Amino acid sequence: MVKMILCCDMIGNIGKNNDLLFKMKEDMKFFKQMTTNNIVIMGYNTWLSLGEKPLPNRVNIVMTDKTIKNIQTETDLLKVINDYKKYPQDIYIIGGAYVYNQALELDLIDEVLITLVPTIVKDADVSVKYDLIDKFDKKEIIKTFINEEGMEVKIFKYSKYKANENKIKNIENNIGFPPFGDEFDFYRWN
Repeated sequence: MVKMILCCDMIGNIGKNNDLLFKMKEDMKFFKQMTTNNIVIMGYNTWLSLGEKPLPNRVNIVMTDKTIKNIQTETDLLKVINDYKKYPQDIYIIGGAYVYNQALELDLIDEVLITLVPTIVKDADVSVKYDLIDKFDKKEIIKTFINEEGMEVKIFKYSKYKANENKIKNIENNIGFPPFGDEFDFYRWN
């Protein structure tokens, strides 16, 4: 299964100055738990933000045309995902925004795991496009925790719609597919 895992604010901001917006112990633990013993695909800037060190106990693939010693590099996201789908491990897209958005545009993602921090970081410079998550349906809140700043943070799991009838039903109800739904008063932020 191809999954995307990310942490963002209420409007999809994920980074600033080539670093994560949020570094929360509980979220990092969740990330490690989900990606360990699996395949992780990242962009070059994400690789740099990791200190140019592979994540342990994972197959690390960096999307770049550069050569990185002892690390598999690729330039074609569709090809690398198709090559690795034959293995039993899950494939996780772990960032950055370019790789996230490209995977969504190519319709390669089966599931999205989003840690949603109930704030807006106005000076963020990297974000994921919410409109590309329209094809996903919120299935469940996986986890809720209080972060270091005292905010209630929720981790959501989104999966692809099982049938077009869900989209038709939502269109008929004029819902408009906000990826995080009414729980977070999404339209208030637009």
